[in-house]
Amino acid sequence: MSIYLRFTFLCIGYFLHTIAYAQNAVQLQGTVTDASTGRLIPFVYVIINNGIIGSSTDLDGKFNFEIKIPIEKITFTHVGYADFVYEVKTSNDLMPLKRFLQIPLSPIATELPETVLTSGNPAHRLIKKALANRGLHNPKTLPYYSYNSYNKFFVNLEPSQDTRLPPEKDSADRKLALFLQKSHLFLAETVTNYQYRAPTYQYEKVIANRVSGLLNPQFVALSTQGQLLNFYEDYFTLLNRKYLNPISAESWKRYEFTIEDTVFLKPDTLFWIAFEPLPNKFFDGLKGRLAIHTRTFAIQSMDIESALPEKEVGLGFRLEQQNEWVNNAYWFPKQLRTELMLRRVKVGEKRMIAQWRTHLSDIDFKTKPAMRNFVDVSLDVNPDAHLQGKELWATYRTDTLNKKELNSYIILDSLGKKAGFDKTLMLSQYLTFLRVPINRWKVDLDLKQTFNFNQYEQFRLGAGFITNQLFSKRYTIGTYLAYGTRDGNFKYGFSAQYNPFQHIDASIAARYVSDVYEPGRVRFMEESTGFPLLPNRAFPTRIMDKVRQFEFKIQGRPLQNIRLAAFFRTQRILPTYAYSFAAHEFGDYYQLTELNFQVQYFFGAQFIRMGNSRNLAAIRFPMLQASYTQGLRALGSHFRYGKWEARLVHEHTFRQAGTLHGELWFGFAKGDIPYHALWNGQGTGKPVPRMIPTFM
Repeated sequence: MSIYLRFTFLCIGYFLHTIAYAQNAVQLQGTVTDASTGRLIPFVYVIINNGIIGSSTDLDGKFNFEIKIPIEKITFTHVGYADFVYEVKTSNDLMPLKRFLQIPLSPIATELPETVLTSGNPAHRLIKKALANRGLHNPKTLPYYSYNSYNKFFVNLEPSQDTRLPPEKDSADRKLALFLQKSHLFLAETVTNYQYRAPTYQYEKVIANRVSGLLNPQFVALSTQGQLLNFYEDYFTLLNRKYLNPISAESWKRYEFTIEDTVFLKPDTLFWIAFEPLPNKFFDGLKGRLAIHTRTFAIQSMDIESALPEKEVGLGFRLEQQNEWVNNAYWFPKQLRTELMLRRVKVGEKRMIAQWRTHLSDIDFKTKPAMRNFVDVSLDVNPDAHLQGKELWATYRTDTLNKKELNSYIILDSLGKKAGFDKTLMLSQYLTFLRVPINRWKVDLDLKQTFNFNQYEQFRLGAGFITNQLFSKRYTIGTYLAYGTRDGNFKYGFSAQYNPFQHIDASIAARYVSDVYEPGRVRFMEESTGFPLLPNRAFPTRIMDKVRQFEFKIQGRPLQNIRLAAFFRTQRILPTYAYSFAAHEFGDYYQLTELNFQVQYFFGAQFIRMGNSRNLAAIRFPMLQASYTQGLRALGSHFRYGKWEARLVHEHTFRQAGTLHGELWFGFAKGDIPYHALWNGQGTGKPVPRMIPTFM
């Protein structure tokens, strides 16, 4: 009898073990859609049994994870929809779960809870706790981290409610409709590696890059910098407009918050909170919903858009982001989708829509990036990024390209080859930085030397040439010739530069010019931003000095935020106005010889290198520039002096008043210093004093 019982228990134990093993082997995958529209629903939570979360759907409404515990039921839940519940009562109920599932959720009407209308709104308590803990979740507060990203960007026209094709007689609309059935208007993909180190060091390397219609898209690269929505600052900026964050100090005085739904995820809880600006509150605000997780009261996901009237902004947007609890350490962005609607840009009657998707992988909080990675640029595009093979793309793509995306590359690449998109893009890139290549001569035409206007010369016409990368990657030679229509004089200059250490932007340069300069002009080192600054600083200038100058310069950037430079220059100054100096006698001109040392500090400066160009992309304030000049009694110089100069620039955004930009300029001189080396104001064309008093 005992043998029989033992055998029975062994069979039962084996049977139970088999069931448990079978359940552990279930790989749950599929999509969740809106039952009425068929739209894929992101951020749907998949709850196993009674409150143990399994996963959630991604931006495309997909889920895929392994279930390692015995299953009693599976619940698909999302705010605004009725729960979809699947119960497992027998082993046969497990079989359907092994297929690719398509889960429909039925929309339901939600009513506003009465508690939101009272002073004890429970949503306010959650918002305040999220505000108190935002220092734990802000990526900027982390000491360091790195990740890989896959970015996809495509452009289409807004979908039409009428799915029928236009009639054949309307051939243009019909061709466009047929084209959009097969292809996007534009498609681009990028794989990058991003590294961050506190407080402001960041570096992103474009590993792979592909753009429809272009064979070599090195100047069109998608970056994650500025794209991941950091929802733990008082404001976030989109296209130069700053929107007030609902997770900010006293935001409940400007926003209305409502708890829409509660999801129990043992041992935690998830609260869906809807928000919108309060009536009669006028500010750049948002509307949407946040999912706040009670584990450290962090934002787990968000769906937001602008609350401004459509007539006020020509660009509508919608942002969806999902954060994950990574390595049991930090909540960190995992997926992001940004949809931009160009409300004033239409093709026919349809508006243009652009969508950007980002997926992060290999998030690492343990490995500290080396400081040598942060000395040059913050965004670096590998010249060979467009040559990467299928294996690399397959590694980082979250899913294979669908038929429409594959057609986009085939169709648009063919059109781009016929139309010469690469040549057009290259020309536009050169025009952005005011250069036109003349490859036969291995030089670029410098457009900054072709035309200008000031009150002294009136129209300044000229031409400048500078060697390009076809000539040399380390040596640069330039020259220019200009003519003033009012003063009737020619101006010219020659320059040469050697770049021994490009990774720290180090250069040795010399130049000789015979030109006219405004006296007393403060000239700090200026970064190349491509476009000339407007309004034109030279426009109101009426007084000029004729200058013959030789200058030798050494400069470099030992750190991403710090730039150093040393100058030696000797100048012959010929004033074009009546001028004399009581302590010195000289004829029509006087001589200056100077040593100058400069330092620049840009807090969080970002530089971009694409191909052979390197330019300043953004500055976070404050910005400090300092200079010391020593006038020497050498090479016939008439003056000896010391001069200190500094410039501090800062911007601050006030919650009620907007953004204030302020600059503080400081100058101090000692010794005999001539008019040309003093300071003047930033001319506006108004009759204001040109000279600032000098303290001896």
